[in-house]
Amino acid sequence: MSYSPGARAAVRPNRRPVMSAEQDPPAGPVAPEDKAFELWLRQGLQRLHGAILEEPLPPELLRLIEEDRSRQRCRDR
Repeated sequence: MSYSPGARAAVRPNRRPVMSAEQDPPAGPVAPEDKAFELWLRQGLQRLHGAILEEPLPPELLRLIEEDRSRQRCRDR
């Protein structure tokens, strides 16, 4: 799967961020074999690692994320 700068990570409460299906369209035409490979790769990775994405984040990591968000909000004011 190719990296898309416009790809967004979907943040779910108490879950790891995952890439959303909503990505920027490719810059140029994509060959059918490239689409097939990306689909094959995405499905294979989902099969291998999908269960890990459903595991909750450790509470300590959630606390660190929330502290960082609070600091960023204070800086943005």
